Amino acid sequence: PTPCDKYNMDPRKMTIPLIFSLLGYCSLCSSIGQDTEKELIPSFAEPIGNVTSSAGRSVKLSCTVENIGKYMVAWIHAEKPAILAMQNHVITKDSRISVSQSNNRSWHLQIDDVNESDEGYYMCQINTRKAINQYGYLKVVVPPDIIDVESSSLVTKQEGENVELICRAKGNPPPEIHWAREGNQVIALNRTYFTQNYSGELLILERIKREHMGAYYCIASNGVPPPVSKRIQLIVEFAPKLTLSHQL
Repeated sequence: PTPCDKYNMDPRKMTIPLIFSLLGYCSLCSSIGQDTEKELIPSFAEPIGNVTSSAGRSVKLSCTVENIGKYMVAWIHAEKPAILAMQNHVITKDSRISVSQSNNRSWHLQIDDVNESDEGYYMCQINTRKAINQYGYLKVVVPPDIIDVESSSLVTKQEGENVELICRAKGNPPPEIHWAREGNQVIALNRTYFTQNYSGELLILERIKREHMGAYYCIASNGVPPPVSKRIQLIVEFAPKLTLSHQL
């Protein structure tokens, strides 16, 4: 067998170092015996581009090559790094990943049920004598989710004390937190600052009065629908007030 017979090896049985060596080594095979025939050099016909996908969906990245000839195409997660597929064979053990080919010029990498760990740069590489690459970026967006265990729920304070209401959320991009009071009442942060809307994870109310008692809503949004909210109940305890009625 000739060195070029290594092309016939099953990529799924190769180790990653062997795949890398073959990608470089086999590029030499295509030049053997071609002294009298000038070979066309492969080139990328279209950019991979940047792709945005919501978590849980499927996404496809495409690499289009002109004059592929006897060369090979590999998909690599550039930031890990890990070879995902070579030609029509999936290398990774991740069952969410598949690869397909169309018109002998386009290679498609599909990732099902995408999550935040899939975000990053993906490289399409051709094993020419000096490997040529192009990159595309996958951004995975995740709708907001309020972290209940790190957020306030029912808060009880004495009149005259300060109170902190906390609302934490996760998502990609990181969510913004806005506060509102039930019934569209104003939020009295202190004796001089009143507002109907407040932004930030932490809502501090100074020297609360019984009028502060009631429900407060924190709303988390990051541009990825749907926004989410949490109802936080504030109870203010106060001493009874005795009123005397004078009768003649």
